[in-house]
Amino acid sequence: MSFFTIDGFNTEHFAHDEHIQQLLQGWKKSIDRYLRNVEKAIGESCCDAPWWYNERTSISVLAGAAWINQWSALEEYSTTKRGAPDENFEKNHRTGRADLMVQTPEVSFAFEAKQAWQRIGTRTTAGVRSKNILKKKKSAWKDVRELSVQEADYRFSATFAAPFFPDSDFEKLLENSGKKPVTAYIKAWYEELHEQLSRQTRGRPHYMAAYFPDPESGLVTSTSGFHYPGAVLILEQCQKGN
Repeated sequence: MSFFTIDGFNTEHFAHDEHIQQLLQGWKKSIDRYLRNVEKAIGESCCDAPWWYNERTSISVLAGAAWINQWSALEEYSTTKRGAPDENFEKNHRTGRADLMVQTPEVSFAFEAKQAWQRIGTRTTAGVRSKNILKKKKSAWKDVRELSVQEADYRFSATFAAPFFPDSDFEKLLENSGKKPVTAYIKAWYEELHEQLSRQTRGRPHYMAAYFPDPESGLVTSTSGFHYPGAVLILEQCQKGN
């Protein structure tokens, strides 16, 4: 079993909320498909998960969400970006690449993305368990502001967060309290992150989705000495005034 949630902040300000909802649902389906295919290929479900990897991998999963919805997607495409103002306060322009474009029959979305690794074990102090996620979100926001307002119909920053436990920390939590309290711990951390993000949106349309399998599924295990229980995706709209 997994818990998957979509929370929208200030969605009344965004005309195409339903498309973002569909994209996030497609993100979950992309992860499901990857996990099923890996399991079928090698006959076990504990060997791999897409959130173990890097930013480019995470972007490819979100692109897969577009194709699952019968839309289209382009990754790492060339475009013109806004630079720092010159001495006349005019914006310079430069050639660069945007991370992802999603096109539906009705509307297009451009994304700039960052990957965040976040330690959330019981030895990590509450309040700083989201520090790196918030830092990376700020960086993604800076990048998306460099996209032209004509880049797509709408621009979003995307922050992919992969929380992790050290082996000993996770196993102790699992042994002492069982899988239900482990899931409760992860959900409490997620709600803490949700609250911190909601205070930072400043009225901007903002979405948060999470995908976490059962703690005993084996998908939390990696070979690096850490456990990666799931993934979080944060989207924040960059409006034309930004």
